[in-house]
Amino acid sequence: MSMAYVRRTYGVPAYRGARVGVRTVDGWCLGTITSATHVVHVRPDPCPNVRLRCHPTDADVIQYLDSR
Repeated sequence: MSMAYVRRTYGVPAYRGARVGVRTVDGWCLGTITSATHVVHVRPDPCPNVRLRCHPTDADVIQYLDSR
């Protein structure tokens, strides 16, 4: 599966390098989409060594800031 699959299947603007808001244990922070399978992988700015897995349509966890 790929980023194109996630965009087509879930209708979200998920692109590698896109900026997103992501909910962590400490609240919301900014992050960058790094890859996707059937979920979107996000690297939060405060923790660059962490990769979070988010369902593409879960608005309680991920908010897309960039759109192409």
